[in-house]
Amino acid sequence: MTIQHSVDQILQQNQPWKTLSLTDDDYKEFQKSYSLIGLTGMSYGQAFCEYFNVHDYVIRYDSNIKRVDKLIRHSYLKRQQVIQELYRKDK
Repeated sequence: MTIQHSVDQILQQNQPWKTLSLTDDDYKEFQKSYSLIGLTGMSYGQAFCEYFNVHDYVIRYDSNIKRVDKLIRHSYLKRQQVIQELYRKDK
């Protein structure tokens, strides 16, 4: 673990919480966008978190696309989730 990663984790703890409810259309739009985002080398889970401004450690760092897709469908689609916003360095 790098010092920067530790700093990011500390800053993440101070991020606000919000309610998120994704529709099938929202998710399909993300999937279309991932076709281009994926070319940058970003993982599917990381791209999902960045796209929807979501802090979800499990989804962000899992490299198995099928498992991440299943987690997203189970946890976020057609549900209301109270989540923490993603800490961004560019703020």
